[in-house]
Amino acid sequence: MEAPSPSPARCVHCGGLVPQLYRRYSATVLKMVSCARCGQVADKYIEYDPVLVLLDLVLLNRQAIRHILYNTAFRSHWKLYVVMVLIEGYVTYSATAAAPAAAEPWQSADAERELPPLDAPQLHGERLFYVICIESLLASLAFFAASALGCRVLGVAVPTLRLVKALVLGSFAVFLWVPALIWRQQGDPARRWVDAAFINGYTFLGLLQTVSVLCAAPRARAAVVAALGLGAKAAARSLLRAVDGEDPA
Repeated sequence: MEAPSPSPARCVHCGGLVPQLYRRYSATVLKMVSCARCGQVADKYIEYDPVLVLLDLVLLNRQAIRHILYNTAFRSHWKLYVVMVLIEGYVTYSATAAAPAAAEPWQSADAERELPPLDAPQLHGERLFYVICIESLLASLAFFAASALGCRVLGVAVPTLRLVKALVLGSFAVFLWVPALIWRQQGDPARRWVDAAFINGYTFLGLLQTVSVLCAAPRARAAVVAALGLGAKAAARSLLRAVDGEDPA
């Protein structure tokens, strides 16, 4: 069983507040509490294996999202965020290291950096990776700020920490870039367009579901917030590249 959240628990079905998720009668006997609002078991996931919760999250199940956001502490969000920034940085770095004929989907043909010659110090490539990671970090901060603004436009005041957790959770599709990069090296380079379309689309759907749960908003309005956040992230990345002396992608 996962560590309970310090905030009030919520029913994973309707989102209503519940005083507790279960009653403990002994060290091995628990009784699930039903929601007074909808009459269903408040949170069935407290008895699930974490792998099953993760599978439902991959399927963009709203109940699994609500369980993680409201009924668990979810203290590892900052670790996931750091890994996501590094993955996005490496994806962009690997794109700039590609041959000019194999431009990445998010790059224009004239927005590529040239690789240093083989006899150049390797420190140049390492510095380039760190610069790109910093760009990804700043772009993600713009993503958080724009998403927070979007939630306020919807009339929902979301605590900052919970908003960050929700956006990190909704962006978990970024991890799909790891197998995509590995398989691309063994397959057709033209498949990069399919990879980018699938991962970006899946990321948008994940954010849509997460924002919809977080703000208790219809999917149409949540889609606007998700699009606003991703648009701000892309704009910030393009601006940073322009400042760095490149043409924005």
